[in-house]
Amino acid sequence: MDRSGSRPSLETFLAPTVQPLPLLPGIAVVMGLLNLAGAIRLWSGGRRWPVWRALCFLLGCAALAVTMGAGVEGYGFRMFSVFMFQQLTLMMAIPPLLVLGSPGTLLLRAMPHRGLCQAPSFVEGFLSGN
Repeated sequence: MDRSGSRPSLETFLAPTVQPLPLLPGIAVVMGLLNLAGAIRLWSGGRRWPVWRALCFLLGCAALAVTMGAGVEGYGFRMFSVFMFQQLTLMMAIPPLLVLGSPGTLLLRAMPHRGLCQAPSFVEGFLSGN
């Protein structure tokens, strides 16, 4: 019942609620842009990076943004079925897409190997096992 004493309509019940601080969709957008920037850096430098890996990661970021934003989050607070859709998507669909995108390998290939961004020698020695 609302303040007037009548039952709210179905449209009012299902109206999406915009979250005050959409943190996860924002993180997804930033991750997608950084991944795309790294792939473009490799491609413009003449190095190979599979397009399907970039697309998998971008698809995972887009799925995260849509699942946790775009009105679905508001439905998840009121409907158990939508909440379960969110949970299953977050646990079973998005992680494989992000892993197939191989962001760690892209990061290692896209970062410069000389200059100020070079890893310190003790880190290289630790990683090589010496």
